[in-house]
Amino acid sequence: MSRFSIIDGSWLLFRSYYGLPDLSDDYGTNTNMIFGMAKMTLKLLMDQPEYLAIARDVGGKTARHEMDVNYKANRVEAPDDLIRQFHLSHQMIDDMRIPAFGYPWYEADDVINTRVHKARSQSGIHTTIVSSDKDLKQLICQNVDSFDPMKNKKTNYLEFTKEFGFEPPLLADYLALIGDTSDNIPGVSGIGPKSACDLIKEYWTVENIYHNIDNIKTSIQNKLLAWRDLAFSSKELVNLIIVPHMNTVSIEESCKLDPDFNLIRYVLLDQMWFHSLAKSIDDLEKKYSKPVMQGLFG
Repeated sequence: MSRFSIIDGSWLLFRSYYGLPDLSDDYGTNTNMIFGMAKMTLKLLMDQPEYLAIARDVGGKTARHEMDVNYKANRVEAPDDLIRQFHLSHQMIDDMRIPAFGYPWYEADDVINTRVHKARSQSGIHTTIVSSDKDLKQLICQNVDSFDPMKNKKTNYLEFTKEFGFEPPLLADYLALIGDTSDNIPGVSGIGPKSACDLIKEYWTVENIYHNIDNIKTSIQNKLLAWRDLAFSSKELVNLIIVPHMNTVSIEESCKLDPDFNLIRYVLLDQMWFHSLAKSIDDLEKKYSKPVMQGLFG
């Protein structure tokens, strides 16, 4: 079975910016975000997936801001240095000819959702979503898993159902109940993870929970009734979107991985001055000169 790795590029960039120690080039300009993206991309290439893509946010308002003006309103304005590195990281990936996708009005999560659905529609492709974003775990199924490179943790279908006790697609309903403070999604006040899990196991969806509201114990019922509108609007925000027209091109056509190591050296060593990555590039080239073996995502 062919392997397709899709990287949550925006998550990785923010993780690199806030999680790595300050790094700077010879001019004293911060490069920690760019370096983090470069290093992680090389690490993921070591597994030699046949197909690879990076999903991006491109900035500006999205479809979810139209659904709710308060969506992500709790986030502070990004510093100029982050925005500068954000754009330079995109340029670096483009210069390395790594497949990358981002669309106005849509988030990186929606790009990942669209590519994963395309891969699922094609036989013989196993997909790994590279991210720690919990929202994306709703895409997990028999041929789709997720991998958090920071924790070196893979989550497949069996591991997900063992942890949560319900099917991955129902994660949107679960998150609609408990909310998500990072995205300013309110959920139902007073409903925590345990109560939400119990409700999803029993009734599956938010819609079915309210259809059976009279069967739910009074203390939980009162909270659900008081926050009914927010439960449904929260689910709408958590649901992933298909990007129109993006699924017209196959994974084989759009995400084929064919690294040019001379080009990668030029971009990372000569342009970006990331000389500490020279050995990683050499090791990577040697690995690609040998037959592909079962690896990290297999």
